[in-house]
Amino acid sequence: MKRCSRCEREIPETATTCGQCDAVSAAPVPAAPPSVAAAAPIAHSAAQPAAPSTSPALPPAAPAAARGTNRRVVLAALLVLVGGTLTFAMLTTSTPPAVPVVTPAATPRPSAARPAAPKPTAPAAAPAATAPVAPIVTTKWAAANREWLLNAKKGVAFELRALNKVTIWQGIAQPMLVVRCDAGRMQMFVYTASAIQMEAQDENHTVRISFDDEAEVIERWADSSDHDALFAPDAAAFARRVTTARTLRFSYTPHNAPRVVAEFPVSGLGSVIEPAAKPCGWKK
Repeated sequence: MKRCSRCEREIPETATTCGQCDAVSAAPVPAAPPSVAAAAPIAHSAAQPAAPSTSPALPPAAPAAARGTNRRVVLAALLVLVGGTLTFAMLTTSTPPAVPVVTPAATPRPSAARPAAPKPTAPAAAPAATAPVAPIVTTKWAAANREWLLNAKKGVAFELRALNKVTIWQGIAQPMLVVRCDAGRMQMFVYTASAIQMEAQDENHTVRISFDDEAEVIERWADSSDHDALFAPDAAAFARRVTTARTLRFSYTPHNAPRVVAEFPVSGLGSVIEPAAKPCGWKK
């Protein structure tokens, strides 16, 4: 004896299935879904005809045993159905689900306007507006420039730059007051660095002179041979007047330019000339 491969009942050695299994196999089985059929094909042995039994037929099983067999058959069918359903579900879910397209939230685009400037720190209190102050220019008598002596070897010369610059034709100049001494002879002139306006009377030119707060005096000074300086008519007298003053205002008219005024701080000329009294012919 052996056990049936389907229902585990004892059957003769020559039999392949028991009678109950043959009855179940003969009954119509509901068609399984294609996927289930592919997943769990029915055993070929169920379709083969039962081999003729050489042993005498067993008596029919008791009703209780038949009910147990029927339950196992139904349970097997349910397992097949459930397995088919799971297989079908796995096949349908094997394809990856479509990923939903998520549109990202629009990022804020920077404004076309200029980026906000950083917060400035507390500004310092602005200084009170004041009128522009002209730079203070100081000049003094100097004896270093010997170019004024020309070819004189024993002479002396002193120069004093004006406090201001004046406008001349095609430029700007800073006039200088010069004292030149040689062999007891003194000369005083204003170097204009520009030709002077021509006048009809003679070769001299009109100048206006004022010392300190005194009234303006009009004089006529001679022109230099190079037309870039004006010479005082009486150098000694003019020099003595300068030694007693603090300031000198000298006005003249350059060529092809409006009248200008040069201001000189003339204090200290006396102390400069005294050491050179002999070449200057200076007498106290």
